[in-house]
Parts: sequence; C-alpha cells; structure tokens
Amino acid sequence: MNLLEYLKNHNIHLISFIGYSHSGKTASIESIITAAKNRDFHCIVLKKTNHSLPIFDTPSKDTWKYSQNGASMVIGRTKVEVATFLNKNLTEPQFDQFSIGLIQNYQNIFPQERILVMCEGFRNISSFQVLCAESVEDIEKQINPNVVAIAGKITSNNEFLAKISHDFHIPIINCLIEPEKLLKQLNI
Repeated sequence: MNLLEYLKNHNIHLISFIGYSHSGKTASIESIITAAKNRDFHCIVLKKTNHSLPIFDTPSKDTWKYSQNGASMVIGRTKVEVATFLNKNLTEPQFDQFSIGLIQNYQNIFPQERILVMCEGFRNISSFQVLCAESVEDIEKQINPNVVAIAGKITSNNEFLAKISHDFHIPIINCLIEPEKLLKQLNI
C-alpha cells in the first residue's frame, strides 16, 4: 500500500505543497498548521528536499555523532520532543512504508486525534496540490491537473493576481492571510 492509499483508507486529509525554493511553501504550511490546529487537527508534515547531504541533524550533537559513526537509525528524546533520523536513502515505496509506519504509531499512541498530513516537495503525490510560486512563469512551468490552488509569494503581488485568475482559473489563496480559505476549499 502506498502513502496516499493509506491516508484515504484511514480518512486522513492530505495537502501537498509544491513549488520552487523560496516560493512561500514553508510560510504557507506554517499558517495552515495554525489554522488546522484551531480546528482541532493534529498536523504531520513530510518534507522532501533535493539536498545530497544530511540537513536535519545538528552537527556536533550526540545524535549527529551517532549518525556520522554509522548508526542506521537514531531516535532522540528530550523532555519536549522525539526525533527519528533514518540514515538510509529510501526509494519512494520505502519512504511511503516508513511514513505509514510512523503515522500508524502516532495513531496508536493518540487514537482520538484528527490528523492532517501536509507534504512539501512531493510532486509525485496525486492528491490536492497547492502550487506556491513567485511569478507567472513559475506557475506556467509547474501547473498540473492536481493543482487545486495557487499560493505563495505571488499572492502578495496584486500586479499578477488578475493575470493568474484569468489565465489559470484556479483559486488564488494567500495562506498567510486566509489559511481558513484553503482548508474550506479542500473541505477540511
């Protein structure tokens, strides 16, 4: 079973944010997390980058040292967080299985919580995609049939809004100002 099938089978909402670097994906997700929490959702965010070096674990900290010395997985726990670092390059199906396992564990520990999963950078997920862009050209290069809304930095530029609205016929939502509008658009 892939991640999308698992989420559908378990009535877990999914929003996938795509766009080039510095297009407003992270800021949009942060705003949606706040709005979703106000609706009693618990958010899980999956992030994909194209970096070829590890970027999540902090150099010189113990967890980083363990990874550097060859640990296949490091699970760190503090009084306020738990972090997992899997030091393997996973294929898409392997990543799906790993993510499903983590989401299942979360559900087992917190069975009453409503979950919203947000993905950043997963273009291959054929679900609701929010395209974050800085320019009309960015939209033209990345638009696909799964895009249900346009967001990101471009939504703050009134000069482009009329052209986008006319050319693409897709809702334009400034997630920083109207995160609820996106949740409503997606029936969440």
